[in-house]
Amino acid sequence: MRMRLFSHVLLSVGTMMILPGQAAMTAEDKAPWKPLRGQIITNASEIEIPPFDQHFIPSVRKQDVRMFAKDDQGQWTIHFLAFFQNPLPKKHLGVVVLSASQNPVAVAKIQGERGSTSIASEIVISYTDTPSRYHWIQVYYLDGRKPIVLAKTKVVLK
Repeated sequence: MRMRLFSHVLLSVGTMMILPGQAAMTAEDKAPWKPLRGQIITNASEIEIPPFDQHFIPSVRKQDVRMFAKDDQGQWTIHFLAFFQNPLPKKHLGVVVLSASQNPVAVAKIQGERGSTSIASEIVISYTDTPSRYHWIQVYYLDGRKPIVLAKTKVVLK
């Protein structure tokens, strides 16, 4: 199994993409992406971050795709924008893609930023044991040995 993970950075150093207004809880409570908490937006292309106004959610949701076809190299590339259910309490998080049979088909560990509430990245999957069926993408952190899921979504790998 081969897997690559790339990160896009905005307003911070590292692998996390920080959206404006996340530092203060009052600003976060008024954030335009609050209804997206716990969700992951996926696309075969890089997701464009729209202006942070009343059109933010419709603009992001318009880019959401659930079906992915193999590319020229026979892999699936999934760009994603994850909005965490709760702020990240640690500096590390993980991304896993689980097949319909609950087998991990791609896994990555990422250096994060404590308190952040989103990440934008991409993951490449080279093999799945359940093509044309739903797969779960989950962004999580470890509490001891227990994974705590911050955001998740379902996609189909054709």
